[in-house]
Amino acid sequence: MTRLLSALVLAAPILVVLFFTSSVVFLCVVLLLVYRAGWEFQTLINLCGWRVRAWEGGLDACAFVLALWVGGVLPALVLAIILLRVFLKAFSRETFRESLSLTSVSLLGVTWVGGAGGLIALLRTLPGGVAAIFFLFVVVWANDIAAMFTGKTLGERKLAPKISPGKTVEGAIGGIIAGIFVGVLTTFYMDVPGVDPWLAIPVSVCIGLFALIGDLGESILKRAAGEKDASDIIPGHGGLLDRIDGLLVAGPAFYCYLYWVRF
Repeated sequence: MTRLLSALVLAAPILVVLFFTSSVVFLCVVLLLVYRAGWEFQTLINLCGWRVRAWEGGLDACAFVLALWVGGVLPALVLAIILLRVFLKAFSRETFRESLSLTSVSLLGVTWVGGAGGLIALLRTLPGGVAAIFFLFVVVWANDIAAMFTGKTLGERKLAPKISPGKTVEGAIGGIIAGIFVGVLTTFYMDVPGVDPWLAIPVSVCIGLFALIGDLGESILKRAAGEKDASDIIPGHGGLLDRIDGLLVAGPAFYCYLYWVRF
């Protein structure tokens, strides 16, 4: 119950901003969330053994979000500047392997958290972007909630026991089915660009699979850090990164689908 209430408290203001404010205000909210998620990512990296400043990861991710928002050559320029800074920092490491691994994980955080945040913010600017983001959110949320309850009640076969012992095959299937149901239902009440009631089925399945990959990807990071959650900021969920890990992978995939297929 705590997990469900926390999810509702977190989702409600985001949906208010999505539906009743401008794309610029939505961008500002995305920046706040990206900073926190980037901070949590760098905190986990610290626990893995790399000595990094958490606030740097948050600022790098936000800079990439803004670069994607502006567009043009700026994303490449910002990535080049971040890479230069990370390389200069890596030069002080004791071994070449440590320098290389530090550079790699730092860029992973920027592209994973910042890249996804930037594309979701851009999705708001596309024609029908509000409905598209709402569709994306509710499908991912339905997957997450249904997978948890299905896994607890019917789960027997472990999906990836070494990575995430609590996830089951039955839970994953239940989550995807719930995502399909919610996705199709949404298209009956909203004009989601590029997604009619029939297309909602394969699109929802793909969103669910990408979200699952994102969830498992963050689980690998947490296992490497020896932590159960990215932080304890959200009761019942852990950290913000724990709450949006699936969205950070499903979001860019859905954006690319809409951009290439619809527009």
